[in-house]
Amino acid sequence: MAPRRQPPQWPKCLLITLRILQLISAIVVIGITAFFTYHLVKEDIGIPYEFIALDVIASITTLNILLTFLLLCCRTLPPTLVLITDVLLVFLWGIAFVFLARAMGDTTVERCSSDNFGDYIIVCHLYKILLAFSVLGWMFHLVTCWLALSVRRKSSRHMHTPGGHGGGIGLVGLGGSTGYKPLDGGGAGPGMMPPPAYKAEGGASAYGSGGAGLNASYYGA
Repeated sequence: MAPRRQPPQWPKCLLITLRILQLISAIVVIGITAFFTYHLVKEDIGIPYEFIALDVIASITTLNILLTFLLLCCRTLPPTLVLITDVLLVFLWGIAFVFLARAMGDTTVERCSSDNFGDYIIVCHLYKILLAFSVLGWMFHLVTCWLALSVRRKSSRHMHTPGGHGGGIGLVGLGGSTGYKPLDGGGAGPGMMPPPAYKAEGGASAYGSGGAGLNASYYGA
């Protein structure tokens, strides 16, 4: 039979913790962008594409987390799938962070105070929270990529082959059954001569099996 891979052994506590942290980051991002979108629409101001991109990426992250939990409950979570989706999300979160930091400009390093922002100090705080959770989302997905790669390598090394069903020494291939069985119930080990007497079972020919001839006089025929 062909070799069969063992099911991947995930460290579930670590994986679930990472997914929960990613979910928190995504929910915070969605909540802040929704707050900004509401007030921008209310003031009849166009929505920046950075907010739209963050909203879409956070929504994709949420769907990916739900898919992970569903597959994990079914015990069929392939590490390759996790690796592919999280590498894509690392790329997306990285781009979103760069665009958001560029749009914020000096706000990323300025102190949020009434002297700098007046009545809009809450906007400064929300911008920085949004930027911080964008970085956290990127970092959590990066760690998940490392975890998926580690599980994938470990599962590829732990392969097993089901044992054969041949009872004697195969004359065509090792471990195969060709109709011959040792009289003493044993087989030939490494570097040992086979037992001196074999008998045919099930009407098998005493002179050969699969093109491999036998010396009839030696085996007592």
